[in-house]
Amino acid sequence: MNRFPHLVSQQDSRPREFKIGNLLQFIEVANALGESFVFRGQKLDWELLPSIARDIGRSGFLNNEQEMYWEFRNHAIPFNTANAATMWQWLALAQHSGLPTRLLDWCINPLVALWFAVKEPPQTEKHPQEEPSPQQCGHGVVWALHVDKSEVVFDSENAPDPFGIEKTHIYYPEHVSANITGQTGVFTAHGRTESDDTEFLPFESEPNADIILSKIRIPNSAFWHIRYQLANININYATVFPGLVGIANRIRYMNQFSPDEPTDILFPSDTQTS
Repeated sequence: MNRFPHLVSQQDSRPREFKIGNLLQFIEVANALGESFVFRGQKLDWELLPSIARDIGRSGFLNNEQEMYWEFRNHAIPFNTANAATMWQWLALAQHSGLPTRLLDWCINPLVALWFAVKEPPQTEKHPQEEPSPQQCGHGVVWALHVDKSEVVFDSENAPDPFGIEKTHIYYPEHVSANITGQTGVFTAHGRTESDDTEFLPFESEPNADIILSKIRIPNSAFWHIRYQLANININYATVFPGLVGIANRIRYMNQFSPDEPTDILFPSDTQTS
C-alpha cells in the first residue's frame, strides 16, 4: 500500500505534491505525513515568500525593513497589552498587526491551515496587485513543512538577532496576540546572506525543498464544500480570530451564501418531491 495517499508528483529537488477533493482526503494526507510538521494555507499557489519580499517592484520594504520595525515598535508601546519585550516578540506582534516582515505564518493545526486556503471563494481572475498566473488560479494549496529542531527558536530572549540570520528559522512564538493562540501560530523567519541581501529566496526553491516541504493542492471546485465541512467541526472565523471581529465574521458567514456556494444543494427547495 502506498504510504502517501493522493500523491500526484514526487520529483528530485521539488516538494512532493498531493491533490485532495474533500476534508477526509486532506486528513488522510496530513496523517500520512506524520508528526513534526507545520502547515500554511493559501487561496492561490503563491511562492513561499514573507510579506517583506513581495511586490518589490512597487515597494521599498526590503530597503527599510528595520526602520519599519522600529517605527512600529515605538508607536505601538501604548497598545502593547501582551507585554511584548524581545525583538522576536515584537516582530510577531508586528506581523499579526499587518506590518510587512520577514516572518511567514504557519499553523500547527493542519485544519486551520486548510481553512485559510478555502475560507473565501476561489480567485479565478488576476488581481491588479497580485497578478497570479493561470497555473496559480486553478487551485488553493496547503504547504506542509517538516520542522528541523536545530533551527527552532523557542526562547526568544536567547535567540539570535532576527535581522542577522542567514538560515531560515522556525519560531514557536510566545502568544503576544490572541490570533496566534486561535491559529496555533508558528512562524518561519527568513534569512538573507551577506553576499546577497537584496532579496529572499522562495522557500520551495531551497536545495532541500524535496525533503522538508510538501504541497497539498485543493481544486477550486472543492472550496465551498470543505469550508462547509470545517464549519461543522467548529473551524471558523470566531475560533481562528478570537475576538469581536471573528465573532461578527462567523455570524456573517452563517447567514450569507458565498458566491461559490450552491444554495440548491445546501438548502434544497421544500417543494421538491421525495
